Amino acid sequence: MAEINLANNYEPLVWNIGGKIIPIGCGNDLEDVGIITACYITLWSMLVAFYAMLLKAALDTDEQSTALFSFLFLGVFFVCMVGGAVYTGQMEQDRLRKARAHRAAAKLKGEAAALAEADAEEE
Repeated sequence: MAEINLANNYEPLVWNIGGKIIPIGCGNDLEDVGIITACYITLWSMLVAFYAMLLKAALDTDEQSTALFSFLFLGVFFVCMVGGAVYTGQMEQDRLRKARAHRAAAKLKGEAAALAEADAEEE
């Protein structure tokens, strides 16, 4: 990793204390640490704003609980969509695994046929 960093002029964030080097940024430089921190702050700010909006909607529709039922149905829909994505991803992995096995079997058949042909020519 040090060779890659040297080739790209990449300097991870470290702290030098008495000749001892302590990595601070987990192999990232100051710019990367700033970008990662900004992304986390943005993510959590949006999450807090979304929860505040949901709480406001739940309080506004308190008598009929319309917002709560909407959140329930959206949550169930989301879980079904994620489950479908996982299932289709697994189907794709199985299809690729079968295709690789089929190609390997065809390659072995071709090699066996070539060997049989070579043996027939020697006789």
